[in-house]
Amino acid sequence: MNEKRILIIDDDEEICNELKEILEDEGYIVNYKMDGLSGFKEIKDGNYDLVIQDLKLPGMNGLDLLVKIKEYNSNQKVIVLTGRPLNTALLNENNDIKNEEYLLFSKADRIFNKPFNVFEILKNIEELFK
Repeated sequence: MNEKRILIIDDDEEICNELKEILEDEGYIVNYKMDGLSGFKEIKDGNYDLVIQDLKLPGMNGLDLLVKIKEYNSNQKVIVLTGRPLNTALLNENNDIKNEEYLLFSKADRIFNKPFNVFEILKNIEELFK
């Protein structure tokens, strides 16, 4: 039995419940929180092997949460889910690094756009746990 613990932080309860069910079927121990502040408190109180978090969160936005998670534990594995388009080249029209996206790409272990492919998420979770 897989004893890896995963915390989902997303304000969409349907996504939380679906991911929780899928991940539990794969043998993971899963909990979820629906805002950034309670999510960060849960990270500090729990011992999670992986955090799956949204970028758009009430209480504390997802980018601030990601930065706080990595400051708290630089080894914490984090997958970011986002509904907004990302500039994977990290450049704006002036070819300057966009600070927000640079932070996102430099801190997150994986990033997925919504809607995401569950099989891709599962494959990446397995890779992160190797």
